[in-house]
Amino acid sequence: MRRASNRRWIGVGIVMSAAVGLAACGGSGAGGKGAAGGGSGDTIRIGVGIDAAYAPFFLADTDGMFKDAGLNVKLVQFGRGGDAVQAIAGDQVEMAGNSDTTTLTLLKQNPDLRAMFIYEQSGKYLKVVAKPGITKASQIKKMGVTQGLSDYMAQKYFEANKVPLDSVKFVESDPSSLPALTKKGTVDAYLLWEPWPSNGVKLGLKELTDTGSYGYSYVHWAVADSTWLKGHEKEAAKVAKVLDKASKITAKDPDRAAVAVQAEAKIKKADAKQAIELVDWKVRDFNGKDMTSYQDQIKYFVKKGTLNKALDIKPNILNGWYDEHVAKP
Repeated sequence: MRRASNRRWIGVGIVMSAAVGLAACGGSGAGGKGAAGGGSGDTIRIGVGIDAAYAPFFLADTDGMFKDAGLNVKLVQFGRGGDAVQAIAGDQVEMAGNSDTTTLTLLKQNPDLRAMFIYEQSGKYLKVVAKPGITKASQIKKMGVTQGLSDYMAQKYFEANKVPLDSVKFVESDPSSLPALTKKGTVDAYLLWEPWPSNGVKLGLKELTDTGSYGYSYVHWAVADSTWLKGHEKEAAKVAKVLDKASKITAKDPDRAAVAVQAEAKIKKADAKQAIELVDWKVRDFNGKDMTSYQDQIKYFVKKGTLNKALDIKPNILNGWYDEHVAKP
């Protein structure tokens, strides 16, 4: 347990269950960094999380959209999106989806990561959930978070409510544990993405607010290893086109997407649909507002000690890649 002023983030280890699955995905057909050729028959392993934020990936997989596009895609699930990104560095997946904030904290350890495009954003998907009796930020003395996006948004929550960060203890834990820890009183509240806020409400906890209420939204990046991407840009562009199609379907028909989430992430359809409807689903390139946000986040990370110095993220953010390879052709 550490106070905000002394936080230091380290790279996230790959969870054991995911490692077992990855071992089964390896072999001569995998299109890793060292894979020759770059043909459409190469297996593209994409790391994803286990929540509804990955609905377009699950829909594209269950409905055969990747296959119809001539792609051999294998989705590999991780407990957290940050784990999926770390797996790229380990040559265990070729692509991954994850939040901008968490991925920014991983660029120093993984300078070869490349963000190709954005596929969603929301200010409603992450929420503050508290135990009974807590009605405002100033009453929270112990805040449950996970590394990356959750932690960052929680600290911005207290700043927005003029609560000194050194008056709050940030308790880091796995997402699945935080609702129960709050119910027990180990922490007073937590900030997480769905389905964990809804799961907390089912335990008798209370939703206080979402990140959009104090001016913060997240976006999800599609990222890849730079070496792999150089030899597989056509395949990566096809993945983007499939996700664009799946995202449009997800926005228009959340029931259909929720069925896919239930099948692949084992989240009840009703809960998945509720979460899906909180997200703006759109595959797009980066814009000026995004880049300004990333610079602000980096300044924040340096101030808090997450990063020892500012990073030059221009090589990591492929601004214009989506327009060049997908939107305009």
